[in-house]
Amino acid sequence: MNADSTKIRKHLKEGSHYLSELDYEAAVATFEAVIEIEPNNEQAYIGLADAYVGCYQEVELSWGKYEYSVYLEPDNRTTLYGSK
Repeated sequence: MNADSTKIRKHLKEGSHYLSELDYEAAVATFEAVIEIEPNNEQAYIGLADAYVGCYQEVELSWGKYEYSVYLEPDNRTTLYGSK
């Protein structure tokens, strides 16, 4: 496992923790950090969309992130049916 993979896993776990704690701003920053490292990480886009809904109540902005995650992983059940 390379250093980027380790960072990505750490950030995804942290982002999920921030979502569960309703710390949406921290979740946004954490998922954006994953996207900077790996621009096509569908889990980061799902988490980012969830955080946008919680933080900004931006359904339209969130929808774009959800759509992109489906584009990245069209057969992923979490992507298709939500992370909750």
